[in-house]
Amino acid sequence: MGDGMANINQETNKPNKLQWIFFTVIVPIIFAVTLAMVIATVMGVNPFQKAAEIGNQVPIVSSFIDEDSEEGESQEQEVDQEALLKDQEAEISSLESELSKKDETISDLEDEIDRLQSQMEQQQESNHEESLTKLTKSYSEMAPEAASDIIIEMERELALDLLINLPDDVRGNILSQMDSDTAAVFSNALMNRR
Repeated sequence: MGDGMANINQETNKPNKLQWIFFTVIVPIIFAVTLAMVIATVMGVNPFQKAAEIGNQVPIVSSFIDEDSEEGESQEQEVDQEALLKDQEAEISSLESELSKKDETISDLEDEIDRLQSQMEQQQESNHEESLTKLTKSYSEMAPEAASDIIIEMERELALDLLINLPDDVRGNILSQMDSDTAAVFSNALMNRR
């Protein structure tokens, strides 16, 4: 029995061939490759890029790399084109949105201009009416002879506005102070305006 145990201990102490290959060949190779990559990186060389360059120089390997790289490049270009298209579509959408906002602003400003012009016209008309009312009162109190001399020299539209707003008796007295041709012109104009 003693011999059987000795044989078992001797067999377990013997390294098998697979372990021996692993420790004497594979581990040193892995260590050497790792060390070479670290040294290349420290020296500023990209080991993967360098390996691709060396692979391109080997005839059999380069044919596989070229096929892969052409497919990769065409796929890369397609992806780039799609990305560019999406960027341009997003930019177009953004510009359309901006244009829409500017159109709204322009529309709002045009509405504001129309409102202000209408308000200004109303104010001017109100001022004109107020001024005409004051002017009418002044001419009502004026001597007919003096009033007729001034009205003849006035701008025609203003003179007609003034004569229309005067009371009938005052208007008649002023027209009677004018020469007959001038009085006739004013009378015809007054009839056409009413």
